[in-house]
Amino acid sequence: MLNLKRTLVAAGSGLEQVVKVNVFLRNKEDFRKMREIYRRFFKNNYPARTAIFTDFLDSYCLIQMDAIAYSPN
Repeated sequence: MLNLKRTLVAAGSGLEQVVKVNVFLRNKEDFRKMREIYRRFFKNNYPARTAIFTDFLDSYCLIQMDAIAYSPN
């Protein structure tokens, strides 16, 4: 989430401008923890979210995310 935040800021946007997030998780058991962290970063208006459980992630990767945001500039 910190990496996503930094990337958005560098592009002239921010977490407040995120409208859609896709989350890919290796383990279903990690969903609850992911949701807790997600809520810490997206406090007011939650963007639309899709969570997908898959074993197609790289072996070292437990979670992968992408986001769509607009830039007000």
